[in-house]
Amino acid sequence: MCGFIGYISSKEHSKNSIYEKKFEKYFELLINRGPDFKIKKKIYSNNSLINIGFLRLAIQDLSSKSNQIFMNEKKILLFNGEIYNKHDLYREYLNNKILKTNSDTEVLFYLLDKYGSSIISKLSGIFSIIFIDIESNDVFAIKDITGTKPLYYKIEDGNFLFSSEAWFLYSLSDKKINSKALSFYFNYGFTPPGETIIETIKKIKPAEIIKFNFNLKKLNSEMYFDFKKDKKKKLSDQESINQTIKDTIEMNLLSDAKIGTFLSGGVDSSTITILAKQLNNDVESFTTFYLPDKKFDKFNVDFEYSKRVAKDFNVKLNVKYVETEKEYYNDFLKVTSYFDEPVSNLNFMNSYWQSKMAKENGAKVVLTGDGADELFCGYDRYKKSFIANKLSMFSFANNKIKKYNKLKDEEMINFFHSKFKIFDLKNLFYNIYDFQDDYKFEFLNNTNFNNNIDKINYFDTYYWLSSENNYKLDKTTMINSVEARVPFQDIKLFKKLYYVNNFKKINLFDQKFLIKNLNILPNYVKKRKKQGWFSPEKFFLDLFLNDLESTFFNEKKIKSQQIINFEFLKKLIDFYKSDSRAYKI
Repeated sequence: MCGFIGYISSKEHSKNSIYEKKFEKYFELLINRGPDFKIKKKIYSNNSLINIGFLRLAIQDLSSKSNQIFMNEKKILLFNGEIYNKHDLYREYLNNKILKTNSDTEVLFYLLDKYGSSIISKLSGIFSIIFIDIESNDVFAIKDITGTKPLYYKIEDGNFLFSSEAWFLYSLSDKKINSKALSFYFNYGFTPPGETIIETIKKIKPAEIIKFNFNLKKLNSEMYFDFKKDKKKKLSDQESINQTIKDTIEMNLLSDAKIGTFLSGGVDSSTITILAKQLNNDVESFTTFYLPDKKFDKFNVDFEYSKRVAKDFNVKLNVKYVETEKEYYNDFLKVTSYFDEPVSNLNFMNSYWQSKMAKENGAKVVLTGDGADELFCGYDRYKKSFIANKLSMFSFANNKIKKYNKLKDEEMINFFHSKFKIFDLKNLFYNIYDFQDDYKFEFLNNTNFNNNIDKINYFDTYYWLSSENNYKLDKTTMINSVEARVPFQDIKLFKKLYYVNNFKKINLFDQKFLIKNLNILPNYVKKRKKQGWFSPEKFFLDLFLNDLESTFFNEKKIKSQQIINFEFLKKLIDFYKSDSRAYKI
């Protein structure tokens, strides 16, 4: 796992000195993404200047041989991520080419050099990639299938600028607010794929390959995985699914550095932990516990399951005890200052604390269960929609069944995902027209899903998983220089299961039985009630809302920005204070 930054501009462009100054500053600020090695290079080609920086977190091949930018006279690769099937790809596509390192980056370089972007759909891994073809004047920017690794870009005067974090590009923008993206955020709690809240700063979408020709100044985009494709694939037999899950987790253990898991004691994390332990006896796990335990009893339910799983399967369990209110608040400020996009869910603190503990215990890699709920239909909303569909004949007698079956398309997505259901949020903006209630977020355009579960699952997978869940996971782990891996988001699993009608993955009595049927989980995990991985948000707000208000909600500053209507913001805060039971952020 690494970080990179750079730009391709005309040699004599008037902003080159500004670009370079900002480049130098933000290159150094990427150090947490690559604390083991850093390098910068300038390349002049024809009429172009290519200025790039790379910082390495050494995971595969820990030797100094891999401390480099992989390139030749014609091609340059900047790579953030891991390629788990590097050995298979090497044997199949590179004909035993002599390599100088044991890193996946070198294999990827030669694959792209030989086959170009057509090879991307063959990769199993997590990645964001910049690949520069000096000869053809093309730069490719690429993300993995579910967008686990960030990659931002800006096109300005025909120049192409990019970075693993958005701050570099923000600093070069006029900071004009992208009102549609901000409107999306206030509706759903995250910014949409491809957009940031700054109008001119974009991000690569999940499973997207963009190609920019820096001679012709032309941009093209293509997707190598179609999330909108009809779900008509036949469900594989259980034995085949079991083997794919096992193979995927085994591939995710590819590392020359110490590996751990996040363990909540639920179906997903327990499956990964148990299988990982069977394959690598040195695997340890990490979890969180809030003190005092009586006060936070309901938030520590996961711990009891984590502890039991760890004991029963002989896994060393490292526990982060969150002991003081001051620690919580200071860590919150630290993490949020690192976010380059807005978030709306405080559960990111768990992955921050656990990855911090992983680092302290020498683990550079952690495996998590993120993505299983989307691929195996684990969320309660799927169960509710499934039951309502199956019992539709009783709609006349049950208002809930009637309500769920009446939800259509975007209306259904808003029902499950809209953050604010009480206030008219037009009033939140300084200029009422900046909040476009009539923005039609037509998520289901060009789709032909035939049931509500497939429709909401599409939103969950393409939008929420990539832009909300994976964003937070990357940020909160990389702030600690720890790589988070997500086996249940592997492309092989997606190709096998994503296009299967979701009605085949759920029944009236059980969810995620396709994972449970691995038959490695103890019954107390299989039968435990589904519970999200959350943190005590209400306690946090009750304790620190006044501090947050005095620190960040400065009336003079907010009014001068002319973005948010301060009076309405104050109304929201006062409403929470007056009756916090009535409103949840």
